[in-house]
Amino acid sequence: MTSLINVIVYLIKESNNKQFKKYTASWLKDTEVSYQFELFRALLCIRDPITKLPTDIHDEIYKILKFQLNSKSSTDITSITPKFELYKDKKISVRKGDITTLTNVTAIVNAANAQMLGCFQPSHRCIDNVIHSVAGPDLRDACNQLMGKQNYVDEPVGRAKITPGFNLYAPYVIHTVGPQLQPGSKPTGYERNELKSCYVSCLKELEKVDTDNQNKTIALCCISTGLFSFPPDIACGIAVDSIKEYFKGHYSSISEVIFNVFTDDDLQLYTDKIDSLKLPQLIPIQPKVITSSLNYQVAKKWLNESQYLIISAGAGLSASVGLDYTSQELFDHYYSNFKKYDLSTIYGTIGHTWPNHLISWSYYFHHYVFLMKFPKTKTYQQLLNLTTNFKGYFIATSNADGFFFKNDFYPHRIFNPQGSYDWIQCSKKCTPDSYTRFGPIVERTLPFINPVTNLLPDESYIPHCDNCGAEMILCLRGGDYFNDKPFQKGKCGYYEFLNKIQEEDAKAVILELGVGLNTPGVLRWPNEELIAQYPNNFKLIRGGNGPSSTMPMKFVESGVGTVLSGEISEIVNNLIK
Repeated sequence: MTSLINVIVYLIKESNNKQFKKYTASWLKDTEVSYQFELFRALLCIRDPITKLPTDIHDEIYKILKFQLNSKSSTDITSITPKFELYKDKKISVRKGDITTLTNVTAIVNAANAQMLGCFQPSHRCIDNVIHSVAGPDLRDACNQLMGKQNYVDEPVGRAKITPGFNLYAPYVIHTVGPQLQPGSKPTGYERNELKSCYVSCLKELEKVDTDNQNKTIALCCISTGLFSFPPDIACGIAVDSIKEYFKGHYSSISEVIFNVFTDDDLQLYTDKIDSLKLPQLIPIQPKVITSSLNYQVAKKWLNESQYLIISAGAGLSASVGLDYTSQELFDHYYSNFKKYDLSTIYGTIGHTWPNHLISWSYYFHHYVFLMKFPKTKTYQQLLNLTTNFKGYFIATSNADGFFFKNDFYPHRIFNPQGSYDWIQCSKKCTPDSYTRFGPIVERTLPFINPVTNLLPDESYIPHCDNCGAEMILCLRGGDYFNDKPFQKGKCGYYEFLNKIQEEDAKAVILELGVGLNTPGVLRWPNEELIAQYPNNFKLIRGGNGPSSTMPMKFVESGVGTVLSGEISEIVNNLIK
């Protein structure tokens, strides 16, 4: 039984929460590891700090937390540019990203609630939850001790308290409670002063810290602008002006302030605000160290040592370059004529019951045209350039969008086990050869498609099988009807490639990107079987978000797997660098 399961079982027993009682050790053993990690996070989130953890469980928890932290790319604050001179020798900058991944920073700021114990709602993605889930249960214990000293009276708005950072890179966390507004309301003068007090209190709290290096640094989050509904634009102005005013009126041991934001909108707000101050821009300094975490170091080592490369790609890779099948915004913009059929995402069209075949085929034609117009992307081009470093490579992808073809990867080095939108087949699979390319049919039909409604003129434009006359269907895996013959060459080539690596006793690295749990038996589990059976030949780098960034710890501990958590475009960028 893994240490992760042991910890989960203990936390379930400790919680005495009936909703978790069904999760026994034997049941957990048969679940996907991504679910185990999510259950682990949820149980720590709801955990009462009063109960002391046994030493062995405590140590195992922090072993797991360190394992998860190592999967994230981290950013040394010296690499954040541009930096501006706010006042004399005080630097200021803005950065978008996960505040828990900052290194070489003295303290990060947490926007806490009045109880100051963290968020107890696992579904909340607030910064309070994010910081506590990385720092670990010792952070809640430390907060509990502070609150105990004031008899658990709610923390007043505008003050700040400091604790160690525990599992965080930052040695300290400064907790502050911001003003809470009604959604849509404008802050009063009193509430503006409360927010200002939050920022000033955080700086004053850091001043008290005695460090060997008096050049202290602090990363500030956007206080009160989330669930507390403080208007982001007004909050931005207060935050920057408060810091500027503080340094002007105080001697300070703090040398740098980073405004760490989470959204593109906030990034633009802070960038514009800082630009409006017309501060002197310091000469951009090449960073001494760009920390990439232990897992990145391992991944780069494997990429450098291997003779062969396998790129194993799932839906997360397509989503990272803009083709997100779960995006309502994308569907609204490019597929608006099909919303009337009770659809809101491309993903929703899979297995959808259409009113008639004319409408369904109109959608298939429209979708194919959209994919063909999709431009080449930086991430795919970076992956293409990466392949030149190897003796040979192969692509195994569950994506049917044809993006590897579009981005100039060799067609004979691509295996599409789930099929492709580029082929259609006989719905009856009357003969093994009853399939054809969809592209030429679309090209011939385009002039007749209504440009306003995106509908085919009539049913005569629906493709039919030349052999038996039955209606054609997309050549995508979904049942016994699927004809995999168009993809047999890729399949044979892929397995010959794997055999060649073993016969040569060569080293190969599998770069698995965005492979989640929709069809784990297609790529995810076979990749794990490869590194389990042939540890001397294959190493697995798994990258993405959510389930795409989880792996059984045994693979990492035995040196055959590593995990990179984050946006795929950033993962690829970091690996290439």
